[in-house]
Amino acid sequence: MKSTLLASALVASLTAGGFAHAGQYMDAQALGAAATGERFKSGNDTYRMLPGVVISDPVPSDRPTTASASAAKVRASSAANIDGKVAARVGPYAVVLPSGSAARSASTLASTSTASGERVIAAALNERNGRVVLVQPQLKLTATTPSAATALANSSGGRIVYASTIDHSAVIAYPSIEKTQQALRQLRADTPGTQAALVVQQSVMQPM
Repeated sequence: MKSTLLASALVASLTAGGFAHAGQYMDAQALGAAATGERFKSGNDTYRMLPGVVISDPVPSDRPTTASASAAKVRASSAANIDGKVAARVGPYAVVLPSGSAARSASTLASTSTASGERVIAAALNERNGRVVLVQPQLKLTATTPSAATALANSSGGRIVYASTIDHSAVIAYPSIEKTQQALRQLRADTPGTQAALVVQQSVMQPM
């Protein structure tokens, strides 16, 4: 029951955020060339991180309010300062590949980065089908218990956001993508039998 409710809530939040309505776009050639980051597996698929890629704020709706229109202008200005290329759109988010010297400072200009430049959301390329996914700063554990997951969260600097005794899974959240990757490496080194993976999200419709 908990799993069903979680899945329903996730679908509802993605739809409310514009995943089902926002325009989709993907430059397969540019993304393939940029996907040189860390390789990881989530579910049955293998992904490659897109280093230095900026995930913008949600794209405004077709009929924005005055407030959202003003925010859109600010975001457009930031994108111009980054001097990058929108290589994909995943729901309401734009995946921007910085060019030239902008790549070194893009993370500090992105609204989805922390003050230290660490990302609170990232993008990765599915090596099987070439699609772009959003990577959340979370780890999903399987074949675990709430108590075991809580212990792992405490030891790795994360916090439990979901734990179930029904499907024996749990989700641990971290402050950034970088800290999530560090925690995953730490968990695998300290507890080799741990089944953990980065949490990815993909829009329902993503034209090639």
